[in-house]
Amino acid sequence: MLGVRLYKNIQIDLWCGEVENFASDKSLPLTASVTQDEISNFLTSLSSQSHVSLLSENASDIPKNIFTTLKLTIDQSSQRSLPRRITVMTPLLEVYKVLQKQLFEIYPES
Repeated sequence: MLGVRLYKNIQIDLWCGEVENFASDKSLPLTASVTQDEISNFLTSLSSQSHVSLLSENASDIPKNIFTTLKLTIDQSSQRSLPRRITVMTPLLEVYKVLQKQLFEIYPES
């Protein structure tokens, strides 16, 4: 895992590897039909101590604005209704590289 950012006390990270080798409390598979509202609802329906993952096995399934959606959800939600850690996952290295660039643009190091 390369690419960890802390935003408003929530860890946002990116992980590349086999899904079977990763553990989180709850996972949301990303598909082409998943909306920003569904992602936001998923994130705000969990415990503040949880670690959640957003998983995509296909490059076309990851919303182009996934990190913007995360930022907006965090900005508009109570800290108590959000997980402590959010991981965006993909098994594809080429997708990981694109996502890493987006992550660093949306969440620059402080």
